[in-house]
Amino acid sequence: MLRNEVDERSPLRVLDASIDGGVRAGQLGVVLARAGVGKTAFLVQVGLDAVLRDQRVLHVAVDMAVDQVRTWYDELFSDLAQGSSAEERAATLLLLERNRIIQSYTPESFTSDRLGQVVNVLQEHCAFDPDVILVDGFAWEG
Repeated sequence: MLRNEVDERSPLRVLDASIDGGVRAGQLGVVLARAGVGKTAFLVQVGLDAVLRDQRVLHVAVDMAVDQVRTWYDELFSDLAQGSSAEERAATLLLLERNRIIQSYTPESFTSDRLGQVVNVLQEHCAFDPDVILVDGFAWEG
């Protein structure tokens, strides 16, 4: 029930509709804005939304610790789960933990080649084939 309610109320359904069904497999979506306006919160919402729709998410954080990103997920999930039963929250949290991986890189160590290598390792050795890859903190100007 929690998953269905969140899916129906998600503002991402409005965004999907406005861009002809959303970003599809093999496509790239980019969120650009100045510091402090909510890019990380938005990406975490995208990640939560994907997991709640039975997709696997690789969240890559450039210049941010894994614990910081996990805190974002925890806080947003807590807001979404208000009013749901303890059983629903526990089941959804288990789904979140199974279908989300958070990786952290320094700006100097992150490259698209490295991301490709990580995805290959996850697919070959962890049986984790991400449907959604979120890269938070990428320096586009570089």
